[in-house]
Order: sequence, then structure tokens, then C-alpha cells
Amino acid sequence: MSCVDLTISFESQASESVRFGEGCRRSITKSIGGRGESRAVDVPVPQPLQEERVGSRLEALATVALASSAIIVSIGFVVRSGGAPVTREERLSLLKVSDKDWNEAISIADEVSGSSQSDVSIIVFTDLQCPACKSFHDDVVSVLVERYPSEVRIMYLPFPLPYHAEALTAAKATECIGATVDRQSWYDLMYAKQDSLGKKSYLAYAQELSAIDSVGFERCISSGDTSLRIKQSMALGHRLAVPGTPSVAINRVLFSLPPKLRDVDSVLTASARRDDRGEANPTQR
Repeated sequence: MSCVDLTISFESQASESVRFGEGCRRSITKSIGGRGESRAVDVPVPQPLQEERVGSRLEALATVALASSAIIVSIGFVVRSGGAPVTREERLSLLKVSDKDWNEAISIADEVSGSSQSDVSIIVFTDLQCPACKSFHDDVVSVLVERYPSEVRIMYLPFPLPYHAEALTAAKATECIGATVDRQSWYDLMYAKQDSLGKKSYLAYAQELSAIDSVGFERCISSGDTSLRIKQSMALGHRLAVPGTPSVAINRVLFSLPPKLRDVDSVLTASARRDDRGEANPTQR
């Protein structure tokens, strides 16, 4: 399988030409921004790559997130001579998600806010016991929900990490609450109570938010089977080689690092320009 054997840097404001070649699979063995996991990750290339021109930092982010033909893939981290610090932009890489994988993600994701008509769609692979996921939920998702209630669609996919003792059970509880509990309120509560997960029954948490079929919930969560949606989400995450949690995709583009608020703002700006030109929104196909 083909892969990319170089890193794209957004250090320069000037346009630069990057040529992608054929190569073998390569692994990343570095912690990614204090996220939920540090391990070797094979990075596959989903389709043949060709020469692309990369513009300025934010324009490149906005363009690749909105243009279905744009492909930018990176496999690692910039290593500077002299030991100078490596910037976030230098570590940031983007992988275009295929239409098939994107549509599957949407079909199994929990919708937290927005709708299919939103300008920007964000899918988050998350672990309810992951501290970095809590930070992303509190510092980014919550702000986006308040600031862009209709413009941004936010969806969560379960990706419980094996070394978080309560992660899988919490993910199963999310499946078992059914439609009676508001999803945004549930995720808010789970992350607010993250330090005490497992010390109180998930039924009690659900009952804080809504009346719920307690017998059905207990039967569901005590089942030894992992739900089909969790299995599908995990399989999709592994297929996309997500390096840990939270792993975030915006408008069919998977970020190697959780995006900042300014990244989403830049995508929204580009989307508005796209609307002004009468071009189709790639999230609404």
C-alpha cells in the first residue's frame, strides 16, 4: 500500500510545492499533544497522491476542509536542527476521509448539536474517561454549541481506550440511555463527572436528566455484549488510523491534532465565501 514519507509544514506564509511519492507504511511513535494515547500508528494512504500546492496556514486548513479534491497527508513530526521547539502547525497534518467512511461515520454518530444542513460538520472520536477529551468538550465543543447552534453540526463517536477502566462501560451506558435523554446534556454530565465515573451507577446519572426505563437500562448495560455501534465506531477509527482521543474530523478531513476554535472559525469563513460563490457545501452531499 502507498504511503507518504514526508511531513507538510505550515511554517511559511508563502505557497510551496510538495511532491508526494510512493513508499512503504511508516509508524508514528510520539505522544500527540498530550492526548489520550501514545503508540505506533500505521498511516495508510486512501488513494493515489499527486503534487499539491499548499497555501498559507489558515487558508490551507480552510481549503482542504472544504474542497473535496484536496488531499494533504502527513506521517510524522518536523524535527528541527539545533533543537528548536516544534510548533503546533508543524505537527498538524490532515487526512482526507473518503465519502464512504464519512457517510458511515455520520450514520452511526451521536448528534450533539446542529443538523445535516449545518455549514460545518465535526465528528469526534471520543473516550468519556479521557482527560484530553474532557478538555476538548469543555473548551471547544461547548463554545461551538453556544456560538454556532445551527452553523456547526457536532457528532460524537465512541472510541473507548483499553487502559481506561470505565471507558467501555461509559460508552455502553451512552448506548443504553436511548432517545429519552438529551445527548448534549449526557455528554456534559459525563465529562463533568469524569473523575468519579464508576463510583456511581450510570442509571443514577441518567435519572438526573430524564425519566428512563430502569429495568431496560440495567439489562442493557449488564449485557456482556458490546453494541454494534461501538464496534462499528472502533473499526472505523482503526481503519482511519486515528492516533488516540480525541480525534477530530471537520468536513471530511481528519486532523492529527484536535482543532482549535480558530481552525473552525477559518472553515466557517471559507464556507461563507463558498456560499457567496454559489458553490455546493461538501457536508450536505
